[in-house]
Amino acid sequence: MASGVVCPRKEDGISRVAGMSSESSWRIFGSARAKKLRVLVAESGSGIIARLLESLYSTGTDALELTCVSSEVVLVPTLRLVAPEVIFLDLALFAAEPLVALRDLRRLTVNIPLILVAHAADKEIAEQSLKEGAMNYVLKEHADENTLKRVVRGALERNTVAGLTELLRDPQTDVYNREGFLALAQRAVHAAQKSRGQLVLLNAQLENLSALREEFGPSAADQSVKDVAELLRGAFRRTDVVARLGESEFAVLAMDAAEPSAAVMVQRVEKHLAAMNQARAPWGSLILRLNAKFWRAREGADAAELFSLVDPGPLRQSTGKEFTLREEATR
Repeated sequence: MASGVVCPRKEDGISRVAGMSSESSWRIFGSARAKKLRVLVAESGSGIIARLLESLYSTGTDALELTCVSSEVVLVPTLRLVAPEVIFLDLALFAAEPLVALRDLRRLTVNIPLILVAHAADKEIAEQSLKEGAMNYVLKEHADENTLKRVVRGALERNTVAGLTELLRDPQTDVYNREGFLALAQRAVHAAQKSRGQLVLLNAQLENLSALREEFGPSAADQSVKDVAELLRGAFRRTDVVARLGESEFAVLAMDAAEPSAAVMVQRVEKHLAAMNQARAPWGSLILRLNAKFWRAREGADAAELFSLVDPGPLRQSTGKEFTLREEATR
């Protein structure tokens, strides 16, 4: 279907295209292309945003998969059905407490760029929406193709960054994987060298993973790996880098840490481990081997010494000081 038709017929607040199957009638397609940009427009009134998007994608090689809703009631079900990459949300759909409604919706769309649409008279609320998770806002009185092109480009750039971030995450535990850890660790080292800062690296080995798998099965073993990741996240700051380096190996890089904090970090992990093992009693305790190393950036200091805990490749040098704080497994 040509992309020159937008929202020709409405049923229950959802834009449909007459003559299409039940499933395909939810969508309006732009030019034929295997990969289409999925956009959800929740808009009341004349549908200016939908018309501008349709016009913007009516020519050239870009393709649009546009879904329009005009009712708050059907917004969430439609959101789950079409899985949009970008959302335009009209403030007028939420007559009462629009920012509260936006906050609730944002919890369901945390990784989707959300662009608020409002009248100029509601600009103050639109600006406040940025604090509630909206990526940008468009005022209807100033909306045109150039404005929408700019905000859509920003949304796509954000999606690209989010996609790259996902490549650096371990899908089982949602902490960073080895590639993500090394990339962020390199950045942390450069920052420390500029500021003459200090880093502490903690290495944690789940030593009884095979035993847990044999005794309780693969599902329980998978859960034990997730539990270690959750334990480490809870024991460190949000600014510290938690990563899974291998099947049973984890690491945490703490920035701006003092030398005595290496021992403190190990003690903190042990405390969290004891509490978790109590909760895990029916499924077996986790046995962790913990090592920590402190590194201070100074002239001539080589960070390879710091990362020898997690990478056996680099030769150990004289810089830094190692704390082998758990020669025996923590039980």
